[in-house]
Amino acid sequence: MTSYTLAIDTGGTFTDFALLDEGGNAVEKYKVASTPEDPSNGIIAGLQLIAQSKSIEIKSLMSRVQLIIHGTTVTTNAVLTSLGAKTALITTEGFRDILEMRRGIRPTFFDNKYTAPKPLIPRHLRFGVQERISSTGAVLIPLNKNDLYRIGDQLKAEQVEAVAVCFMHSYLNPQHEKQANHILQELLPHAYITVSSEILPQPRLYERVSTTAINSYVGPLLNHYLDALLEKLRDLHFTGTFFIVTSNGGAASPELAKKIPAATLLSGPAAGPVAALHLCQSAGYSNCLTMDMGGTSFEASLIKDGMPLTSRRAEVNFNAVSLPMMAIQTIGAGGGSIAWLDSGNFLHMGPQSSGAIPGPAAYNLGGTVPTCTDAALVMGLLDPDRFLSGRYPLSLDKASQAIEKYIATPLGISVEEAAWGMYQVIITNMANSLKELTVRKGYDPREFLLVVGGGAGPLHCAYLSRELEIPMMMIPAESSVMCAFGMLLADLKLDYVRTFYAAFSHDNVPEMLALFDEMHVRGKKESAYGESLNYRIGVTYSLDLRYRGQHNELTIAIDRADLERHNLENIVRSFHQEHNRQYGYSLENSRVPLEVLCLRLLYTGKRQIGSDLKPLETQSLSARLLGYREVYNPHARTYQKLSVWDGTQPSQEVIEGPAIIEMGYTTVFIPQYFSGQYDSFGNLLMYENNNT
Repeated sequence: MTSYTLAIDTGGTFTDFALLDEGGNAVEKYKVASTPEDPSNGIIAGLQLIAQSKSIEIKSLMSRVQLIIHGTTVTTNAVLTSLGAKTALITTEGFRDILEMRRGIRPTFFDNKYTAPKPLIPRHLRFGVQERISSTGAVLIPLNKNDLYRIGDQLKAEQVEAVAVCFMHSYLNPQHEKQANHILQELLPHAYITVSSEILPQPRLYERVSTTAINSYVGPLLNHYLDALLEKLRDLHFTGTFFIVTSNGGAASPELAKKIPAATLLSGPAAGPVAALHLCQSAGYSNCLTMDMGGTSFEASLIKDGMPLTSRRAEVNFNAVSLPMMAIQTIGAGGGSIAWLDSGNFLHMGPQSSGAIPGPAAYNLGGTVPTCTDAALVMGLLDPDRFLSGRYPLSLDKASQAIEKYIATPLGISVEEAAWGMYQVIITNMANSLKELTVRKGYDPREFLLVVGGGAGPLHCAYLSRELEIPMMMIPAESSVMCAFGMLLADLKLDYVRTFYAAFSHDNVPEMLALFDEMHVRGKKESAYGESLNYRIGVTYSLDLRYRGQHNELTIAIDRADLERHNLENIVRSFHQEHNRQYGYSLENSRVPLEVLCLRLLYTGKRQIGSDLKPLETQSLSARLLGYREVYNPHARTYQKLSVWDGTQPSQEVIEGPAIIEMGYTTVFIPQYFSGQYDSFGNLLMYENNNT
C-alpha cells in the first residue's frame, strides 16, 4: 500500500497541496479555495479532493500519510490585521513606551502628516516593574515582586490572554525574567507567557521587546489552531508526523512552534526559496531570483552561490521581528489585487486584495471591484472554462463590467485598454520589488535565473523579465504550488543564539567555545526527533562581528575548527571580504580590531528520502495543440488568435511566442519574441529571442 508525504500551504486566496509518494517518484498538485474564517476547513476540503481523485475514502488516504509539512498564515494574518490575543507587556520601569518609541527614527522624514502606527499592545496594558540589570549583567536593583503581584491582579481583571516579559539586559542575566515568569504562571495559569531571554537572548531593546510582544500576541492563536487541526487530522486516522514550516525555511515540530510562534510569521513563503534552490541547481545554476505571485501577494527572494539570502531583522505591519528568517520581499500584488484610481485618476494595483471571498469579480461570488485576474480574463490570457483545471468557471461578463465601471469609463478608454493598463501597472510594481531585492543590494538581476512560482506568476513573468533584462526564466512543473513543493524539500532547522560582547581575540576563544557547547547540548536534545525520522543532523556555527565602534554587525559563518585551533585569521579574512561585498570597503589594512556581539548555532536535519528530482522517463517529440484563443494585442489594439498548448505533457519542441500554455493550475503566456522549451525534468525554460 502506497504511503505519502503531504505538504500544505495555506495562502490568502488558495490552499495548495503537494503530494509525494513513498518512492519520491511523482509530485501531485492540488488547489482549493482558502477559508479565512477557519483555515482548517480549506485543508479538509483539499484532503477530500485528493481522496476523491484517488477514488478512496479520506480516512484511508490519511492513514497512508506518514508526514505532513504545513505552512500557515495564522500568525501573519493576526499581526497584519491586529487581531491577535489580548496581550500585556511587563518591562523595566521607565520603558513601558518602548513599543511606541521604536528606534526613534521616522521612516518618512518629509511627511509632516506622518502618524506612527499603533503598537500591538495598548498603553494601558503595558507595565513597568522596579528592577535593573546592568550592561555587564550585574544586578543593580532587585526585582520588586510586589509590583508583579499588583500587576497580576490587574491582568486578571483585564482578562488578558497572553503576557510578554522583557527586562533591560536580560540577555546577559535572565534571573529577573525567570522570577517574573514563575510568579506570573502562578497568578495567570491559563495565560500564554513569553520571556525574552528564552526566545531572543541578544542586545537591542526595541527589537527584543517587539519580538517578545509579537510572540505572545500570536501564541494563543497558533496553539488553538494547531490543536484543533491536529485533532481533526487524528479523527481522519492520521497517525504520522506533523511539522510546521518556520520563517527560516526549515521545519519544526508543533511543540517547538508553540514555544516560538513568532518564528512562523513567514511560514508559507519561506518554503519558496527552498524549492527554487533545488530547481535552479538541477538546471545547473547557482544564482537565481525566485518570484511567487499568488492570489493575494507577490514574494521574491534571492539565491547567491547556492545560498538563499537570510535576515535577522524584519518588519511585519511595522512591527519589528528579530528572528532568523528568509530575506523575502513581499508586496500586495497577486491575482486578487484590486485596481483603483486616485484623486488624480492615476491607476494603481493593490495592495488591497479581494482575497478568497468574495474574490475577483470574475469568480462570480459577489466581488464587484476589478482585479488582476479580471484583467487577465478580459485580455484572453485566461480561459474562463479552464481556470484551476475547470473547477472554478470564470465570468467574463462580470470581469468586463467591473473594469468598465471603475477604470475604463472614468479614464475614457476601452475595457481592453484598461485591462492592459492594469496588467502593466502590476508588472511595474513587481519589477520595483525585485529591484529592491537586487539592485539596491548590489546585485545585477541580469546575472540570475528567474524561477517563477504561484498561480499567477507564469502569466506575468515574461514582461517582468524584459523589464529587468533577465535572460532566462524557469517555470517549474510545480510552479502553481511552488511553496508547497518547497515544503516537501524542507530540512529541520533550529536556531540558537547567545550574547557574548567582547573583543575578538585569542583570550576569549575558550569562553566562546563553552557557549557554543551549551547551545550544542540544547540543539542535540531538541533535534532528537529528527534523527528518529531519518534526518541527517548537521551543525553550522556563526559569529556576529563588527569593527570596534560600529553600530551594525555582520553574521559570518565559521568553521569551529578555526576557533579550536585559534586560526582567527581565517574568520577575520571572511569578515573583511563580506564587509567589502556589502558596503564597498573594508578596514583590513587599518588594523581596526573586531568585536563579537553574538554567537549563533544552527541545527539542520537534512531529509534523506523523497528530495531528489528525477528526469522524465518519456517526453513527447512535439507539443500537443489544444486549440486557439483570442488574446488582446495592445500594440494593434485588437484581438489576435494565439495557439494554446498542453503544458501537462512536456515536449522537446521549442514553442515560439506569441502562444499560451495551459498547465492545469496555472497558465503560461509566451509573448511575441519569446520562446519556451521544456528541460528533462518537465520545467519550462523561457527566454527572449536575441533578434528582438
